[in-house]
Amino acid sequence: MQKNVEQNTKALDSAVKEILAEDFSLVGIDDPSEALHVLESKLAGMSTLDRATTLTRLDEKLKEAQEGPVPRRWKIFSYLILAAIAWVIWRPLGAVFIIIATGNVRYFVMNRARLWTRTTALIFGMLYGCFLATLVKAVALFSVQGTVGNVVLVILGLIAAVYVAWVPPSTLDARLATPAAGELKTVRVGVAWAYAIGMLVLFAIFGLIGAN
Repeated sequence: MQKNVEQNTKALDSAVKEILAEDFSLVGIDDPSEALHVLESKLAGMSTLDRATTLTRLDEKLKEAQEGPVPRRWKIFSYLILAAIAWVIWRPLGAVFIIIATGNVRYFVMNRARLWTRTTALIFGMLYGCFLATLVKAVALFSVQGTVGNVVLVILGLIAAVYVAWVPPSTLDARLATPAAGELKTVRVGVAWAYAIGMLVLFAIFGLIGAN
């Protein structure tokens, strides 16, 4: 019983500190009671919607801490291992896995967007869109031949670009992302435009190279 109480206390402390760091950029509060007091004061000054959103996220963080989830870095690593295996078996399948693996960036965006300004969100979206366009073109060069294969990968890349900040309506994600809805929309716009323009430029460049 005592062990369970200690584990739950540690889980709550971890969840509170994560919320303070991610939502309010407050780090370095080592005393659990002080961290909890700071969070309570922040909640008291919030609107009803923001308070409900933060409490929901706190509950999720608490469950994650209690269950001991697989660290995200290991999930990303497992995606890369699968992509490598698929690449050896059949390169087009490996290319698909590589593009799908970029979806893990969404976790970073969803947790940071509320701390960004619109300008920061747009810059991130444009840089990520350019990176994604370069990645898709690179894997396409080494994995597929012909128009159909390239088109499939380009479309898959576009889906990945929009997904990074996409919030499906009427879901828990939608309620959690409400405070950062404007920033997420800006990220989506930046990524989509940068990806589309980047792909056009890259295909034009490689088309000219191929023609010569």
